[in-house]
Amino acid sequence: MNPLELFLVLAFAAQALSYTLPDIGINQEIADCKNANQLYEMAQNDLIHLNCIIKSLEDSLSVLTQISSLVGQVCGGQIYVKPLKFIQVNIKAKDKSSFQLRTKIFSQIAKIKEIQDKVAREPIFDEIVHSKVDKIINQIIVASAQSHEEQNSQTCKGLNTAIEELQDYLRWAINEISTEWINDYLAFRITNLEAMKNQQWVCTKVFLPKSAAKITYSSIWDYGSDISNIMDPNSEGFGWNSGAYPTGWIQFTFSQPTYVETVKLVVDTILNCNIVFYLIGDFGLDTKKVIAAVDQYLSEDQVLELTVKAAFTNFRIITTKAQSWVGWKKVVFYTGDQNCKCI
Repeated sequence: MNPLELFLVLAFAAQALSYTLPDIGINQEIADCKNANQLYEMAQNDLIHLNCIIKSLEDSLSVLTQISSLVGQVCGGQIYVKPLKFIQVNIKAKDKSSFQLRTKIFSQIAKIKEIQDKVAREPIFDEIVHSKVDKIINQIIVASAQSHEEQNSQTCKGLNTAIEELQDYLRWAINEISTEWINDYLAFRITNLEAMKNQQWVCTKVFLPKSAAKITYSSIWDYGSDISNIMDPNSEGFGWNSGAYPTGWIQFTFSQPTYVETVKLVVDTILNCNIVFYLIGDFGLDTKKVIAAVDQYLSEDQVLELTVKAAFTNFRIITTKAQSWVGWKKVVFYTGDQNCKCI
């Protein structure tokens, strides 16, 4: 992986890390749940890539250690390379002595060339670091062509300082990736995605609770059931039955105008028959509106869903025709919202 590719991988990892922030919210959870298998594999691959990056950074530290050793040799006078002009003059000579001189010169710069090659092969953390390492090596070449007195001046001091700064930076990067991205982010993400692999995104409609409305009616057949359960689609109970033939009604009064998207009705009739009823909304100021008028053959436990899409204070269902006692097993008011989760 070259430095640019490495930088892009890290940029991707940083972007992925931002997905854990609260502002992503429900959208990220939906995407994770619906694509858990694919995202799990991607997260595993990201983990492999980040571990490779750490290995590359550790290798880069090793390279810097070798460079530091080379600086010590150069600044200690153990390696001395003739100035470039001297090399250029003698490189074209054909006699034996010139050949031996060329051999000696190239032997002297072999260690520098070896380090340069290794830096070229090893992926350094990013382009900035790579550039700094190249600059250090070029300074080493300059120092190796200087006299010992010149080497002991600012050149060698600057080289050691630059190397130490890069080493500190690489150690920080290794710790940052290991702690923030691998341990804190990817480990958590992989665990969550693995749990979602066999789950589905399920949404249920939000309904108004039975405590939201006061229930009144034309009459009731008292069988000891909690009539408020009529508003809860998940509760057991008989709902409401008037104990009488039409006309009969049941009304739900809210404390203020309340928006309702749809109303679900579950039919309660001993005899399947043609039933006529009206769903009427009232703003509370005798401003009534017929939301739905139904005249059809209905059966026991048949489910009807009526569209409202408006806010009313009162909802009344009036049954004017039926061959059975008036009643409803369920009258559920849905708000249009949904509760969704991965299960």
